[in-house]
Amino acid sequence: MTRQMSRRARLLPANSYSIPSICLQRLNPNRRHYSKMPPHTHNCGIDAEPFYRTNSYVAVKVKISKDKDTRELEVLQALSALPKHHPGSSHINQLRDHFTIDGPNGFHECLVLEITGPNIDDAACSRLPANIVKVVAKQILQGLDFLAANDIAHGDLHTRNVTLAVSDVNSLSEADFVARLGKIETGPVTRLDGGHLEDNFPTQIIRPASFPTSDIMPENPSVKIIDFGQAFFGNNAPNTLHNPIAVRAPEIVFGDQLDLRVDLWSAGCLAQIFELVTGQPPFASMQYPRSLVEQMLQEIPDELPIRWQAKWQVMHEELAQDRAMWPEYEGDEIFTLQEWLDECYCFHDMKDGFTKEELASLAEAIGRMLRFEPSLRATGMSSGKADITWAQ
Repeated sequence: MTRQMSRRARLLPANSYSIPSICLQRLNPNRRHYSKMPPHTHNCGIDAEPFYRTNSYVAVKVKISKDKDTRELEVLQALSALPKHHPGSSHINQLRDHFTIDGPNGFHECLVLEITGPNIDDAACSRLPANIVKVVAKQILQGLDFLAANDIAHGDLHTRNVTLAVSDVNSLSEADFVARLGKIETGPVTRLDGGHLEDNFPTQIIRPASFPTSDIMPENPSVKIIDFGQAFFGNNAPNTLHNPIAVRAPEIVFGDQLDLRVDLWSAGCLAQIFELVTGQPPFASMQYPRSLVEQMLQEIPDELPIRWQAKWQVMHEELAQDRAMWPEYEGDEIFTLQEWLDECYCFHDMKDGFTKEELASLAEAIGRMLRFEPSLRATGMSSGKADITWAQ
């Protein structure tokens, strides 16, 4: 076992993921038939299996036993029941079925989903060519438009939750399917003290694998928005969301009331499409919330809402205390959003890139979504017409 795999095994909590083989053994044989194929996908707790009704491969997401929140299932069920005439519906990962298993750590909710390819973060490596970005951007925005039109927020949109669709795998035999993924790497799970493993721990850990990007990155790719673990209905918003800090909307940072427009902020960071264009998000990912807000204020030509200013003052004082402890730190160079976009993009040398005019149009589109006040963000999605003019 590699150091990375070993570390991952040590970090598994006692009530975490049940052994994938348990999932296969506990399925109701009268309802389903799944082969005993090892898990392979890039998300822990997901296995690829042939689907019993449609003779197609699916992903099975096995949720941890302590997760009693049914919000993800309820949202996915609502989405699967909707008509599919909206163009964005084809860019949402669909629920095929669900069931519950009784594992050694308790009951686990299992979601049967469409199988997808690698996420955009892994597929892009640095940044995508302009023609690919335009296609992907339009599809992401259409998917978000579909969600918003049905009063649903994704709540966790970032490059690892947008995956490339794979359409030709269902014709493959299981042997060919596994061969396309490459050799499955496994390693035993052992205790550092050499003691006996408890029954609620898996006996082996499997390195995530995925389809080679070269196999499924055509000139006109299709993408799917996945992972609805943070999704919510507009009339039942949570108090907070647990998403990457680089795409975290300011109302989350300030503990304000949330609504569907958190997706508009994430769309400004990703789908509209700073990160896809430049290869990195507009705001640094490895920082405290107070540093994030400071960077937002530097890059965005917008006023912080009055109701947040008292909290920002506390954050500002904490930043001053932080810097007093590190007097040699001179701070980072300050850029506006337009300047940062140009700086990040021009760092790369690609012949198939955006023109200066397209970048200017893109910066304007991003600015319409990255507004502190949620009610002032671009309303194209909620009106049923996503702001994708720059991506035409």
